[in-house]
Amino acid sequence: MPSSLSARKNMAALSVIIVAAGTSQRMGFDKLSEPLAGKMVLAWSIEAFLSLPDVLEIIVACPERLWQALGSLSEHELLRRVDGGATRQESVACGLNLARGTWAAVHDGARPLIQPNDIQRCFNQAMATGAAALASRITATLKRADNASFVRESIDRDGVWAMETPQIALTENLRQAYQLVADEQHIITDEVSAMQLANFPTKLLESTFPNIKITSPSDLAMAKALVASLQS
Repeated sequence: MPSSLSARKNMAALSVIIVAAGTSQRMGFDKLSEPLAGKMVLAWSIEAFLSLPDVLEIIVACPERLWQALGSLSEHELLRRVDGGATRQESVACGLNLARGTWAAVHDGARPLIQPNDIQRCFNQAMATGAAALASRITATLKRADNASFVRESIDRDGVWAMETPQIALTENLRQAYQLVADEQHIITDEVSAMQLANFPTKLLESTFPNIKITSPSDLAMAKALVASLQS
């Protein structure tokens, strides 16, 4: 597998933006620097993307203290850091400004269990259709409640998906979509929302392994159990 930067430039060029600039308010501590089976949470996502030969660069939107916590990993030739913004979409925009690849993948640093084969599947689909994202079909019964938490209606779950990352698109299309978001002052929480606003279609793919997002201590415990199942 090609490892040098010069070798990777000759392949399908994928710029990866890992969003890791959040404050972890719901956790009460920095979840991305927490240990998970011997390495910090953020390192898992970085190493998953580093294993793909199509990756040209990995831009990590994170504070300096988190970057330093990565240790020697931060010195990898494909990695570089950018300051994040006050919101997720601002952090992604900061990364997009630096992206040099034909394609751009955005991934949440709080999803450490992303599998390289799922990243590759998503990238292959994006190259075939222009944009793709990992997601999971909703199987639970859904209800909408009022402000007092009383049920008001049922929600049809047919065709309803929970969005995950990575979300991959042509870099130029994603830049156009984010420019539209900025110009019209939209608030978005993922790249597919931006692509929708710009009328760029996105294909959804199901993950083959739980691609959980760590937002609470119980999620971290679940991640540890899932890692143990991978290593058993």
